[in-house]
Amino acid sequence: MRNRRRVSAIILFAGLIAGGAALAETFPIRWSPSLDLQSLDDIDQRLQQPLWDETGITVAFKWRFTGAGQAPEPIKPQQIVSCADHKRLDGTVYQTASQSDHNHLAIFSATCMALEMLRRATPAPESHVSEFHLDDAAVDFLPAAIAVAIGPWQQDEVDQAGAKGLSWRDWRASQNDKLLAVRRDGKNVALYEWTRGKSRVEILGHGDFNADGVEDLLLRITEWPGYAHGAKAKILLASRTASGAVMHALALN
Repeated sequence: MRNRRRVSAIILFAGLIAGGAALAETFPIRWSPSLDLQSLDDIDQRLQQPLWDETGITVAFKWRFTGAGQAPEPIKPQQIVSCADHKRLDGTVYQTASQSDHNHLAIFSATCMALEMLRRATPAPESHVSEFHLDDAAVDFLPAAIAVAIGPWQQDEVDQAGAKGLSWRDWRASQNDKLLAVRRDGKNVALYEWTRGKSRVEILGHGDFNADGVEDLLLRITEWPGYAHGAKAKILLASRTASGAVMHALALN
């Protein structure tokens, strides 16, 4: 039944584009080509496939120093190639060999979560985000919760800003942070350069993720906060009940 709803929504959406006369009854589930997912029925198969390449990322319980100019030696190494590997090692304290691998693993984790979340998406009868795209003005409508906190203390501040309905720009302004430039890659990917760090935002999917009948955005945020902190990444669900309003974050579980 669920697959039938998805197919019906897609056919209706295609008819709207082709004919222009019919009104779509639902907004179909959509996802980014960057997920390399051909069909929602292929999610289990995609979780087993390499996210990047056959090598993946090596993690280890500990890395042994082997001498100046020499690569560190892993103790009890594990390879994370697919989302299935990542899930198997979830909750285990493993370290990467470099900051670069750490950054890649953060993005890796967010991608795996996005694929899992697409399982529960359904077409939405109502939407106020269907035409939303990432540009200079998007920072006034994305929620404060899009910020990637440096630590628990800052997460509390982000949560408080979200409870007040503040936008991402409002949150940044409260940190004496200003938007300097926006580099777009189409409508669904953009790099935001602030006076204190950079943020890459990508719309990974559209759909109703919490069964309230309203379309939501599935976002992946990667942030380089500066001050010697490594890159961090996370997934966020955002929605709104009126066009032109600041979005609010939704629970991920």
